Amino acid sequence: EDLRSAHAWAWIGSSCRGGNFFNRYRGTCRDFRLRCYSLEDQSSHADSNRHGICLVPHESRCIQRVLGDEASGGCRAKTVCRTFSYIEQTPLEALFPQLNSKRVTSSFCVDPDSAADGRLAFLPINKALGVRRVAFSWL
Repeated sequence: EDLRSAHAWAWIGSSCRGGNFFNRYRGTCRDFRLRCYSLEDQSSHADSNRHGICLVPHESRCIQRVLGDEASGGCRAKTVCRTFSYIEQTPLEALFPQLNSKRVTSSFCVDPDSAADGRLAFLPINKALGVRRVAFSWL
């Protein structure tokens, strides 16, 4: 459930009408992973039926359009698309450490000043162990 598909990317930044709690503030955004944010404050959901913009919500997966550019992921205001490497463990792997857990790399819309977001604390327990921020460099 990420934004790798061209379909999802086509709708980031598109205009929408605000929604409400019952449609998870998606409003009229055409992709279920996006939310409708206010044009005046893109960190707040657009009021019901008000004009807004479709963006990736806080704590959701994102994809950096420009590798290493945290502003290129289509995230709502006051968040960035940050890439992390972490160990993802199933409950069975937690009970039996000899089973192989896997290290994954993924990006999420996070608050750049939040220590909890930097630990991926919003993911379920055992889903984000050994979290490291991935830094890209070009020689």
